[in-house]
This record gives sequence, structure tokens and C-alpha cells, in this order.
Amino acid sequence: MANLQEKIASMCKSATFVTDTEWLEVNVADADWHSLAKSLKEDPETSMDQLVALIGMDWTETLGCMYYLHSTAHNTQIAVKVETADHENPMLHSVSDLWDVANLYEREVYDYYGIIFINHPDMRRLFLRNDWVGYPLRKDYDLSPETNPVRLDHEAVEDTTVSYQEQPDGTIVKKEIPVFLHLLLAFMLFFTCNIVLFSITFYCISPLFKIYMQFGICPVIFPADFQRTLLSGDCHLCTFRKCLMGIPHTD
Repeated sequence: MANLQEKIASMCKSATFVTDTEWLEVNVADADWHSLAKSLKEDPETSMDQLVALIGMDWTETLGCMYYLHSTAHNTQIAVKVETADHENPMLHSVSDLWDVANLYEREVYDYYGIIFINHPDMRRLFLRNDWVGYPLRKDYDLSPETNPVRLDHEAVEDTTVSYQEQPDGTIVKKEIPVFLHLLLAFMLFFTCNIVLFSITFYCISPLFKIYMQFGICPVIFPADFQRTLLSGDCHLCTFRKCLMGIPHTD
């Protein structure tokens, strides 16, 4: 553990340590956290390739997170504490670009503690309704039933998410991002590829069907109109579509 502590100290001069715990605890300022996290993961001597858990915390005076990291190469573990004293607008830097699982972990922390993660691509609630008031695991949360009454209506579906992106000058800009845009593009690409593959396959197999039918090997799974289409050489997709829809074939 001593060697690991020395290595981390060389990566981040401002880091402090708590050693009387099962896992070495590293306290680091948020301003240094992302660069330290990147070094911990990518440096071969530490190789913290697994984010075991990310837990939001309310220490009354501060809000923050505990990050539990594990190295599968060296079988070493550390706990990293990052906090902020800003209760009105708490922000920490995201590590979702380093460990994919942090994407959901950070959304969970935002949902229950209200901590915003800078540069996270999808800063929405994860479990609670979009119209939920407050953050239920904070010590200053209002427990009165009037704050969040039992709702029987469906929550509004949001078509956009938000991302708090850090600019080169250090300012934080809130940006709205369409939620389903990437899914729509993926579907369009998938649909286009399938049309192209189907066209190629159809034009390739049609001569084989002609040979089969000339020798009396007539597939019964295709309608008669479709078989006449293949024999006539009229293999356009529109004709094929008509055959499958049951529209009579005309020569």
C-alpha cells in the first residue's frame, strides 16, 4: 500500500491520504480529480481498470462522492473521496468517459443527491420521475407528503436531455441534446443497409430460381405470381413487393 500511496502522490501533489482503512483512501479536489482518474486508469503501475462503485454522500457541510477503484492486473484497491461545499449548485467532474459504468452511477447520484457531473453526456434522473421535487438522500430533503404527493398520471416524456459542458476558459455551459436523435440515425442506417443487402440478394438468387423451376424444382413457399416474375426476368423490387402483397402480376 505504501508504494501505491507514493505513486498516487506523485500523480497528484495535492492529494491527501487516510491509511487506517481497509482500502487506501485518497482525498482529492474536484479540479484535480479527472486528471488523476485518467492517470490511475492508464498508468501501467496502477492500472485501475474497474470502477467497482460510485456512492453519493452528504457529509452535512459538503456533498460529494466516494469512488471505489480496483486493479485487476495488480489486485489493488483504493477509495477516492471528492467533495464540494456548494449545496445550491453542487458540481463534480464526470469520469463517464473513462469508465462506462460511471454513466449510470453518476445519473443515480444526481437523482438522489442533486450533484451535477460536468461533461456527462446525459444528465437526467435515473429512477425518480422527471417532475420529482428535491433529492431524497440529502439531509436537508423535505419529507412532507405535500412535497411529492402520490401521482396517478403519467409523467411527461422528455425528448431532450442536458449536458453541462466545460469550456476552454473554465466556464460551464448547459446544453440541450436530443435524446432519440442517435437512435433515429442508427435506425435509418440499419434500414438502408437492409434494403441494399436485400436488393443484392434478390438479384443474385433470381437466376438460380429460374434454373430450379425449369427443372421442375418449384419452391412452393412462393406465390405463383412471384414464380412467374422470376421466370420473366422482371425482378424489380416493386414487382416483388406486389407479389408478396397478393397483387396479380400482369405481363
